[in-house]
Amino acid sequence: MALMIPIKVVPRSRQKRWKYSTQQQLTCYITAAPEKGKANQEIINFIAATLKIPKKAVSIVKGHAVRTKLIAIDQDISYEECIQRLGLGCQKKLF
Repeated sequence: MALMIPIKVVPRSRQKRWKYSTQQQLTCYITAAPEKGKANQEIINFIAATLKIPKKAVSIVKGHAVRTKLIAIDQDISYEECIQRLGLGCQKKLF
């Protein structure tokens, strides 16, 4: 079963990075503009590269045209391990 993670995406940022906000929201800052699917492709590439998993294991389930997306990670990985690999340390589970 895939790991489902809600992520807020901030396009057109100066650099790619992850943030865990005080509202318990996982936020991803990416450099691509939200045009013609470029931001969606960059978020998939960024997640896959950060987690060191294949791109085909990452998909956007919901939110293709909005900033809040539901991401499916089809790998044997726990939420806690995912947060660790994103470089966010030990965080509380979002859901």
